[in-house]
Amino acid sequence: TVRHYKNRVCNDVSNNQHEDWLLFGQMHGPSSRCLPDQREVWAVRDAQGNVWEFSDSHGCYEVSCDGSGQLEVTMMGTTLPCPEGEYVQATSFDSSFVSGQIGPCPAAEKLCASLACPSSCHNNGVCVDGQCECFSGFTDIDCSLPVCHPTSCPDNTLCSHVSGMCIDPDTPSPSPPPSPPSPPP
Repeated sequence: TVRHYKNRVCNDVSNNQHEDWLLFGQMHGPSSRCLPDQREVWAVRDAQGNVWEFSDSHGCYEVSCDGSGQLEVTMMGTTLPCPEGEYVQATSFDSSFVSGQIGPCPAAEKLCASLACPSSCHNNGVCVDGQCECFSGFTDIDCSLPVCHPTSCPDNTLCSHVSGMCIDPDTPSPSPPPSPPSPPP
């Protein structure tokens, strides 16, 4: 039996280093989300014919939304619809699955909206109506910049509330481009 991860940070690509999770079709990345998977035992047959099992209540799966706003789940290269409140059988994704199912599928509008934000807000904020609302300490359109605090900047630097970074006040700002020449009379 494989022990399943517990951190539920589905869009952290570094979690893909665990081959056990990949064997069960789980994927971590910008478009992955934590979905319920039925509390039955999941089983998959590997290339050598061994059957591996695990049991958990949630997993990280690659999700997308089709043109009509319906939620889809991708596992093992196969994309299937995941209608709200219904279940998707693991055996529908790949013949290596012996048992398991995802569901009940969540409401598409909640997940589709979260996929609309740039870089999934870098895990430093939440996506609301296609815009990142950054957690305290982060800024920018995709929450990628840490906000500095005057006390956190090294000596002889200042905190720029525009960039969120500590800057050297002695470094000249870039000059604006020269004005174009006036047209002849």
